[in-house]
Amino acid sequence: MEEINTFSLLLGFLGIWIIAYLAAWIGRDEYDFVKVAKLYALIGGGFCLLMIPIDVNWFLAIGLFIFGFIVLIFRNQHYFDKE
Repeated sequence: MEEINTFSLLLGFLGIWIIAYLAAWIGRDEYDFVKVAKLYALIGGGFCLLMIPIDVNWFLAIGLFIFGFIVLIFRNQHYFDKE
């Protein structure tokens, strides 16, 4: 079994969490989720592609991207409920 670099994985986890929160915060006044999702796809996708050369397995990078999208959905709903 291959060793997983825990520091790189933690860095990716925290980075994608922050990116999802940031995308939801930037789009907090937008009522079209597609625009916010496109912003996350651009920033989060680039971040996940950046994580692959930093010793994070591509499968884990895809999982991090999906995790961030789920966080984005819930944070975006939080801003919609405030209005």
